[in-house]
Amino acid sequence: MANFISLLFYLAYKAGILYSSYYILSFFKLRYDETVLYFYAFLSFFQFLFIFFQTISRNRKEEGFPTARNTAIFQYTTIITILMEEIIIGLIGYYLYQLENDLLSIGFLISSITIFHAVFYYMHSRIFNFVIKKRNIIIKRASVLPVFIFILVCFAIPIGYITLKYFIKKEFSLYDTLVFSSIMAVNMIVIFFMFAAKAIKAKRIASFINNISLVSPVKEMRVDDPYEFGAIESAIKVFLEKLKKETSYVTLFSDYLSQKIKKEISQYGVKYQGEQKIASVSTIKIKILTEDISPESYLSFINRCLSIIGEHSYEYEAYPYFHSNKVNLAFGIPYHYEHQKYNSIEATQKIITDIEKSIEKEDIEVRIYAGIYSGSVIAGAVNTKGKDIKEYIISGDAVELSERIVTAAESLNVRILVAENVLEGLSSRFSSERSFKLKLKDGEELLLKELKS
Repeated sequence: MANFISLLFYLAYKAGILYSSYYILSFFKLRYDETVLYFYAFLSFFQFLFIFFQTISRNRKEEGFPTARNTAIFQYTTIITILMEEIIIGLIGYYLYQLENDLLSIGFLISSITIFHAVFYYMHSRIFNFVIKKRNIIIKRASVLPVFIFILVCFAIPIGYITLKYFIKKEFSLYDTLVFSSIMAVNMIVIFFMFAAKAIKAKRIASFINNISLVSPVKEMRVDDPYEFGAIESAIKVFLEKLKKETSYVTLFSDYLSQKIKKEISQYGVKYQGEQKIASVSTIKIKILTEDISPESYLSFINRCLSIIGEHSYEYEAYPYFHSNKVNLAFGIPYHYEHQKYNSIEATQKIITDIEKSIEKEDIEVRIYAGIYSGSVIAGAVNTKGKDIKEYIISGDAVELSERIVTAAESLNVRILVAENVLEGLSSRFSSERSFKLKLKDGEELLLKELKS
């Protein structure tokens, strides 16, 4: 229905221009021939095809969102139609001038029809909003250029005509005054309603944003403006769709997750029921030996450690799990990458070094130990008690063995112990010193290497 009304209003716009032009041509007794009519009809046919195609054309899919003509051409159909009309009228005006018609009369003709441009711009934009709303269009680009062109067309042309007449004849008739005043009045009213509508829409958008809740369902977002506020609403809509997809899998995003990990989760999610993966897990344990440390100093130090660990987690694409004075860093969760073993070692070394440097000038004695193992883990989403959200966790052999290795490192007073399978292919990059054997439950022994500081 909106498509039909949009085209119907375009035809009414063209009919108004034709009637007004015919009246002015007759009033000023301007010479014209059939060429003018054929030329106008010919170019108007292509203009009609343009607006018909933009209004009726089907949607196409992009990135999972229903869209239709996301280009500026579609969004700015109204102003492009007006510019086409101005070009057609301008060419006809030039032809009429070649037929030795009065230049001022031609200028009056071009100026007087700006009223139709103003009314068409406002009304068709409003009608076109329903076309956009019906298609559920995502608007990715917006500009003030259409509004600027509209104001230029509606004000510059009449002002140009009055200026031209002043320099040629330096006199104005009552007819000129009435027409010019009417044009300016209509244009001002149109602009007032345009900005009033935008102010109302801005308040609606602000109200919508203020009422967004991450727990309760969000009411439907309406996109029905091809210009600035339409782009804002579209951006919010895309954000909410993305947020909805994220929260359906994992809401407790750590601020320390890298953009790659967040993007992976946003695009592909994580399995509720769990999945088996191969990951390198580094467990870092921080032990404060100072007995009379104040609560303020203790919390300050722990927060500093968390920041250092978080920064390196972000840089080295680790998924951090914090447990008071201990942290598990999972490399290769939720997606696998070739250099995850290298990342686990280098990130662990840098974390320990940076934490120790941060307390060089403080009266705090600390021991930091780390154990790294690469193996099988179970990853998945679990319910968070009391909240309608899920948390992504890992468990399994790699986590348990990493915990046992860090316990062995603490017992042996070794900073970093690494399972032999982690160092495979990396012996040229990381040097090891002593070797140890860790007995497992099944009687097997796990070979561990002490990394050089």
